[in-house]
Amino acid sequence: MMNKSYNTGLPEWEQILRALNNGEEISDDRYQKLSSDERLLISQLQENQKLAEAENHLDEIDLTSDWFSINARLAAIAKEERIKPLFPNWLRYAAVILLPLMVGGIYLLSIRNSKEERIMAINKEDRGLKTPILILSDGSSIELGPKKSITNLSGPQVFVQEENGIVYKTGENTGAIPIFNTLIIPRGAEYKLMLGDGTEVWINADTKIKYQVNLDAAKTREVFLEKGEAFFKVAKNPKRPFIVHHGNMNVEVLGTSFNINSYSNTTYTTLTEGKVMVSTANGENRVELAPNQQANFNKLTGSIEKQDVDVFSFVAWKDGILAFENETMADLMEQIGRLYDYDIDFKDNSLKQLHYSGSTDKTNDIKKILNIIQKTSNLTLTLKERTIIVEKSTKN
Repeated sequence: MMNKSYNTGLPEWEQILRALNNGEEISDDRYQKLSSDERLLISQLQENQKLAEAENHLDEIDLTSDWFSINARLAAIAKEERIKPLFPNWLRYAAVILLPLMVGGIYLLSIRNSKEERIMAINKEDRGLKTPILILSDGSSIELGPKKSITNLSGPQVFVQEENGIVYKTGENTGAIPIFNTLIIPRGAEYKLMLGDGTEVWINADTKIKYQVNLDAAKTREVFLEKGEAFFKVAKNPKRPFIVHHGNMNVEVLGTSFNINSYSNTTYTTLTEGKVMVSTANGENRVELAPNQQANFNKLTGSIEKQDVDVFSFVAWKDGILAFENETMADLMEQIGRLYDYDIDFKDNSLKQLHYSGSTDKTNDIKKILNIIQKTSNLTLTLKERTIIVEKSTKN
């Protein structure tokens, strides 16, 4: 078969995708040039016989054109306000490569700064008005209000306050003793932290995290996730491993991206990129994770189990997406309650075991989300002050 010529300006993964759909064979050397996510995408497309569909979609959106132009063309789709089913696996993997955010029929929803703007634009009328707190190493605390400026505090660092985020800038004199600050993020809020080495941390609602601010003062970079959830994108530094502690569990990395969820009696560590070692504090139990794997640490027994997962629903929260795949109604309502700062009241405990799948933009207000769940389930969801009442629907 004569090989079809392709635009060499296209990304390598796209050239391979198109070649495979044309019936061409691809050498192992070319495959090895792809990232693990790209190889996984190609594999999923082949397994699900979606190569032709994927190529048609690429032709429609024209990836070689300006990103902002693409985004504008899809804006009309993005306005559709309803919770939509989660994607087939191959589309979720495609999102990792095409763009880090994808919801419903929207394949390209936002990029770069626009993604951050969407997160900052989350409707605050339906959230609790509690303020994140920064606790300094000397024990003093500061309320982190919107656009509040914080500079020249005690210690070797300078803090620059952004809306819903702090950036640490390393000074010339970092000190010889590790200094730790603590962030307390209440229910109904989210925050972003950038450390002096470039490490980024997305912090979910109802989370407390203590972190080292002078990262050159020790052989390791230390963070303590005391409760809650955070997504870490760790700057590479082979000389100083990055270690996240949670109770009797440690996660050690050199440079990678992963999520830790510790809201329940099981702590879930989900890896999206790189490699991490999850271990008990005494070192007796250890598991190494590759991308698209998860370690489940039982806080009561100290056991650690590893499994392959679809990472989308575990990490989508940091990109402004509320995602749930076959989750119990109890877990789903707990997420919504934490996000919008509402208590949950189930009038019938059997309703907690119902399962639900879907995803929606977190900028939607809570009334809209609850209304959609009502329409797609046999439930009545009622707001009373700051409580969501969950009942079985009386309608036929």
